[in-house]
Amino acid sequence: MRNEILEEFNNKVIKEAIKQVDSEKMAKVLAVKIEAAMTEGFDQVLENGFDFEYWLNEELTSDKTVAGKAFKKAMNVIAKRMAEAI
Repeated sequence: MRNEILEEFNNKVIKEAIKQVDSEKMAKVLAVKIEAAMTEGFDQVLENGFDFEYWLNEELTSDKTVAGKAFKKAMNVIAKRMAEAI
């Protein structure tokens, strides 16, 4: 019984705390932080000499990646259309 009362009180406190949070402000702050982290990460990739050509080639030629599966499917459709056109 005592645990139920404490749990109910705890739930009320949490609900009230959530109501008082300014979610729009929090979203804006988080968006700024995410953008800064993405920019920093991209800059680090460029500074470290990341080879985009190699990465893209690996992504598109691998049957294990989503991009590779989509690329293979698209190439099959193109090849089929070309064969039909001939």
